[in-house]
Formats: sequence, structure tokens, C-alpha cells
Amino acid sequence: MSKKRFWRPLFLYILVFLVLWNVILPLVFRKKLREAFLTVQVPLWELSAGLGAAQKRLALQTFSKSDLLHHVRELTCENEALRRKLAENADKADLAERILRLNTMDVGEQFQCLPARVLYRSTEAWAQRLLINRGSNDGVREGQGVVCTKGIVGRIGKVMSKTAFVELVTSANFRLLVRLEGEAEPCLLQSKALKNGKCSSGKAILSLAPDTDKKNCPCRVETVAVGHQFPDRFYVGQCVKIKQKDNQSFGVVRFGHYLDLLDEVGVLIPSLNL
Repeated sequence: MSKKRFWRPLFLYILVFLVLWNVILPLVFRKKLREAFLTVQVPLWELSAGLGAAQKRLALQTFSKSDLLHHVRELTCENEALRRKLAENADKADLAERILRLNTMDVGEQFQCLPARVLYRSTEAWAQRLLINRGSNDGVREGQGVVCTKGIVGRIGKVMSKTAFVELVTSANFRLLVRLEGEAEPCLLQSKALKNGKCSSGKAILSLAPDTDKKNCPCRVETVAVGHQFPDRFYVGQCVKIKQKDNQSFGVVRFGHYLDLLDEVGVLIPSLNL
């Protein structure tokens, strides 16, 4: 039989089927035929899904104990990495909040508060000197005041291009004019030196007027706006005791514990230098 004779009957059969399916057979009959076809196919689909689930269960059962332990270790490492990332994000958020508080701190119009990160404390004088990540390139100059959100920190000492040392208020070389809260007359603050030549990390001495009232303690010690270093009436510490010696009054000032926990500070740059 030739190829033409073979294809002609096949084409005719297909044409007859299409005519019967689309024209002769009723619409309702075609719907029922489709439903019957689906009824036959649904169990096959369910069987296929069940075989897939069974295959997964079988694969899990065939895992060796070492494979499962390795998988658990991997999950543990991933959880630790996520915990570290969460802790890092929390530290960054806390740092951003502290820097924001420094930026919004009220230091008066005569100063710009430049936030700085504390890099480390000097090993030869743990409580007296800090190194910060700001220097002459940022407008930092020797003698400028340094504060934090809780009070005075110290003043700038040696300055490099990108870093600078901060001489803390607890240093033996630190002198500052201050006043007691409610008093008009300024007095001199000087850190208290110990017998071994080091400084007390939390105390200083005030040279007061002879008639200073002993009943006013404890009272707040504040800065005096002199020398473009600090704004007026910025917190320094608490005068906890006043004593008399040789017709002279001396006050004992105790500084806050925040000086031992400094991470960020603010350098007070006078507006005239901007």
C-alpha cells in the first residue's frame, strides 16, 4: 500500500471523530465523559503523591546516625551564627542610640558636640587617659572639653591626625574652675593624689571660700564657662563633704561611675573654630 492510500483513511477517521465530538455528541454527554475520566485519574494522582511521601520517609530512614548528627551540627552552627548576628545588630542599634543622644545633647550655641568612639584606655594610667578616634583632621584641638550624656569627662591632650588622647577629670594634672550649685563664686577643682603618686579614680578636692556652709552637702558641682572649654553649669560631680583646715574650706568631690564605662564621648568644638 502506498503512503498516500495510508494517510487518506487516517485523516478521514480523525475528521469524523472531530465532527462527532464537537457537533453530534451532546454537551451533557461530553461533561459526563470528562467527569468519568477525572474519576479514573484522581486515584492515580493520590497514589503518585503517596509514593513520593513514602520515598522521602524511606530516604530519611536510610540516613546513618553519623549523617543525622552532622545535619544537627550544621543546624546548630547556623543557629549560633544567627544569634551572633542578632547580638551584633543589637549592639549597632545601641551604639546608634548613644550617638544620637550625644548629637541632641544641649551644649549651648557656642559649641558643636563631635561624637567620638573610645578606642582604649592608656595602660600606664588606666583611669586617667583615653584614646578616641577623632583627631586634627576632624577639627579636634588640644584643650577642648570632652563630655558624655551624664557629665564632664575631661579635656583633649595630645592630638594626632586621626586620633587624640583625652585627659580625664580624674587625672592629677587636671584643673578646672567650677562652682557649687546655687553658689556664685567659682572654686578650683583638682584631682586627689594618693601616696603612691597615682590618682584617686573617683575623688577630687575643691578649694572653697572660708565661709562655705557645711550643711549644704551633698550638692551638685557644675562647670564655669571660662576659656571656651565647657558650657556653663555642666555636671561635674557631687560634693559629698566639706571640711576646714587652717581657716580654709575644702570640699571632697566624688565623680560618677560612668567614667569607668565610657564607649562614646563628645568633643566640644567651639563655634568660633567652625
